[in-house]
Amino acid sequence: MKEYDANALSSEIDSAGFDGCDTQTHPGIGFRLSRISRILRTNWAIVLQEFDLSPPQAAILRVLLLEGAQGIRELGRALALDPMNLKRYLEILVQKGYVSMPPFAERGKKRMVSILPEGELAATLVLQKVNEQDLWFQKILGDEETDRLVALLSVLETQLL
Repeated sequence: MKEYDANALSSEIDSAGFDGCDTQTHPGIGFRLSRISRILRTNWAIVLQEFDLSPPQAAILRVLLLEGAQGIRELGRALALDPMNLKRYLEILVQKGYVSMPPFAERGKKRMVSILPEGELAATLVLQKVNEQDLWFQKILGDEETDRLVALLSVLETQLL
């Protein structure tokens, strides 16, 4: 398995046209967070190509692996995905044999989505990539600054979500 490669990220950033940012011209926090987010999302999608998964599909598998079977509505809320896109992603994961989902639920019952063994394997591999990415952040920022960033992101998420 390949390691999370900082050089590959830099290469992807360059090829995507993300050259240096003049913070005097673009001082807004929102702009800078958005820019970093785009870069990271682009790289994450490239990393997930190895597993033939899109970022939302990988997120679905991770939630199901870590939290167990979920109703479709709960899963959608947890991932901030609209129902139509969620169902589309789930249909693909069902076809790949990664999750099971009954075609219909009885009236008044939740339609539960469960992860299957192949999905557990894929989710475990994705989690390894997540851990590699976290180590990459830690290598760049150091332990103290990484912890600080995580805390600040938690504050923003609490306020915005």
